[in-house]
Amino acid sequence: VRDIKKKIENKKQKIEKYEFNEWPLSKLVIFFRRLVGAVFTYPFFSFFAPHKVEGLENLKDLKTPVMFLPNHISSIDMPILLRALPSELRYKIAIATATDSTHERFPWAIPILNFLFNIYRFARFGQMKSSLDYTGRIIDREFSIMLFPEGRVSRNGKLQEIKGGAGFLAVEMGIPIVPVKIIGTNYVYPSG
Repeated sequence: VRDIKKKIENKKQKIEKYEFNEWPLSKLVIFFRRLVGAVFTYPFFSFFAPHKVEGLENLKDLKTPVMFLPNHISSIDMPILLRALPSELRYKIAIATATDSTHERFPWAIPILNFLFNIYRFARFGQMKSSLDYTGRIIDREFSIMLFPEGRVSRNGKLQEIKGGAGFLAVEMGIPIVPVKIIGTNYVYPSG
């Protein structure tokens, strides 16, 4: 962790920072996210990816905010995991998504994903300080975080190397970690 801290402190950041997006955290948006989720989003994913959830008893009496760290085997992991969580947790999560693969490749989809899933930018390279600041501001608003610590979707469905930034983030934010294992989404929607 000390080495990662030094790298971040010594690395020159670009001047621009990620503008903080308040609207996905508002009570009104959460209300409509719940409504659309109950009527459309989660029934849609339930139809295409029926699920079985184990270990929900471990979330009982969970003091939030926390950081959910799931493995990443498909592009549909995010909605599948959200659907599996109890609603009191599901709608108080912000999901870190890679700036270079999500926000830069699909800019037209970002407002939709912000509304449906409360995503936010997280740089895998470069703007690490901005990403940490953004994450801290979300946690300060009592939202939990979901971060895929592998950094990318696995091409073969197996666990990849966990990036050091996930551990650094967990230590710096000072919130509990909830590890999550997702199985089978790579068969429903394979990588690529």
